Amino acid sequence: ADTAFNPRKLFAKFDSSGDGALSLFELCDALREIGVEVDAARAGELARHFDSDNDGQVEYNEFLRIINPPPTAKGGAAADADAAKAR
Repeated sequence: ADTAFNPRKLFAKFDSSGDGALSLFELCDALREIGVEVDAARAGELARHFDSDNDGQVEYNEFLRIINPPPTAKGGAAADADAAKAR
């Protein structure tokens, strides 16, 4: 069985509309699936922080930045949400 984590499959699983972007609620569900406890408000903070084109949705490349922060970042999605809150 293929048990390796596949971010593309995770994204596709929660992109229920198939439009190539996650809504706030889809993002929330996807993060919960990988064990990140978020509510809608926290997911919204993450979405706003990583929504580089400001279209109100999270595209795949933005999703990757949420779940795989750059090596210099500390703490991933949880730390980024805290940073977004501090602004």
